[in-house]
Amino acid sequence: MHACRFLNINPWSTREIIRIVRNQVLETVLKTLSESGQGRRPFLQVIVDLTTLEKRGKFKEFENLISVYNGKRGLHLVVLYLVIGRWRIPWSFRVWRGKGTPTRPHS
Repeated sequence: MHACRFLNINPWSTREIIRIVRNQVLETVLKTLSESGQGRRPFLQVIVDLTTLEKRGKFKEFENLISVYNGKRGLHLVVLYLVIGRWRIPWSFRVWRGKGTPTRPHS
């Protein structure tokens, strides 16, 4: 089943890939910060953003995920970014299903 590039089904564990990437990002950021020398250390900002991946056409397998919000038809994601110095890191995301409905974790 191949619905789109974003929602491919792959043989590896998505959770394990996320864990590995997060650990590598943290190591890199912390190493960079510790080597930055003197001066004020950057502070942590957390940004929550609603992003739409616009979709055209029919996606029967994902019709429960595709909706219209603010005139845009697509997959709506709530993305949590960590901002540390010059680093803007997408940390987590959830599919946004609309007001009054629960937002379920990605799998």
